[in-house]
Amino acid sequence: CLSFSLVPAGSAGIIPVVYEGNIIEGLPGDQGLPFFLSGSPNNLRLRYFVPNYASLVSINSISVSVDVYDDGDANNNEELDLVFVLNGIGLPNLAIGSHNSGLNGTDSLNRQTVLGAVNAGDLGDALLEIQGDGVFFIRVNRNGGDFFVHSATVTIDGEAVPEPGTLGLCGVAGLLAAAAMRRRN
Repeated sequence: CLSFSLVPAGSAGIIPVVYEGNIIEGLPGDQGLPFFLSGSPNNLRLRYFVPNYASLVSINSISVSVDVYDDGDANNNEELDLVFVLNGIGLPNLAIGSHNSGLNGTDSLNRQTVLGAVNAGDLGDALLEIQGDGVFFIRVNRNGGDFFVHSATVTIDGEAVPEPGTLGLCGVAGLLAAAAMRRRN
């Protein structure tokens, strides 16, 4: 349940994103995946953290992949929406994907993947949300039927700049290497 790749300082690429567990709206505490969405609760909030959020300066894309499957009943009208939550900056949430047909025939081994992405025009707001404290939420709304949410992955393609501490360490390491080379010669 995580998408994690390191980005060299000062370059663009996949930003580290750590899945930190679920927060179920309307219920206290964290719950693990897979999670069954039925009458109540009717949505699931998934918590993520960007470890190097302080150095994040731009985002090229945010994509979301959620695996869901049926509970095996005869209900074939499962509907769900994926939402990027902007509660940290007080703006309306961003709709990023949806599924509006039945999940019959799916199970824990044969899941269906619902894909979504933050629209290009909304990436600035998503960036502000993440820059606040590194934490953001993806919400899965149950709009019909009942189903299991098995896993969810968020991938952020962005650009990070080196932090001052990193630059200082690189400078010191460079000076030490130059001194060692000079001494050897």
